[in-house]
Amino acid sequence: MELKCVLKRCSNLNGNAGDRIYPKVTNYNLISADSFISEVASRRQLTEGEIKSVLTGVVDVLAYLIGGGHSVTIDRLGTFSVSMKGGVAADARGVLQLKDARVKGVNFIPAKALKAALGDVKFSLVNHNVTEAAQLDDAKALEAARRAVGERGFFIRSEFAKAAGVSYSYAGKVLARLVESGALSCESLGHSHIFRVA
Repeated sequence: MELKCVLKRCSNLNGNAGDRIYPKVTNYNLISADSFISEVASRRQLTEGEIKSVLTGVVDVLAYLIGGGHSVTIDRLGTFSVSMKGGVAADARGVLQLKDARVKGVNFIPAKALKAALGDVKFSLVNHNVTEAAQLDDAKALEAARRAVGERGFFIRSEFAKAAGVSYSYAGKVLARLVESGALSCESLGHSHIFRVA
C-alpha cells in the first residue's frame, strides 16, 4: 500500500509567527458503498448481497445502541459513541432545561488492529513543490457553497470540496462550522447529507 502526499505551507499556525511546511496525504475520490462492498466480496467468500445486508444490520444496531447512550466497540475496527450540541436555558420557573439539543456527530476511536493493518503503508511525494494550505473563512466558504448548489438547490460534501478546491476531509470541517453558525442547513438523504444555503 502506498499513500501519495503533497507539501503544504501554513502561515501563522495557532497564532505563532512564521511559516510551517508539512506533508499532507492526498485524498482521492470518495469510495461509494457499492464499490466498498464489491471490494470486500472479492476478498471473502460472501456475496455482495450478504455483505450489504450485514452492513445494514450493523448500522441499524450501532445507531440504536449509541443513540441509547452506549459506547460500542467492534473488534478490529474501533469504538463508536455520540457527541451532542445544544444549549441550556432557564424555564419560567428558573429551572435549567436543554435548548436545541441534537446529535453533533459520531465519535470514532480506531482499534489497534486497524492501525496495525496500516503499518506497511509507504508514503511518497507527488512533487516537491510547496502550496498554501487551504484556509477557508466563512465568506469564501459561502461563495463556494453557492457555486456548488447548482440547479437542484442543494449540494453534497464532495461537490462543495470541488467548488472550494479543498480536500474532502477539510470540506467536512468547514461545512460543520457553517451548519453550526446557521449559514447552512443539513439534511440526511439515505447514506449522504445534503446542504442548503440558509
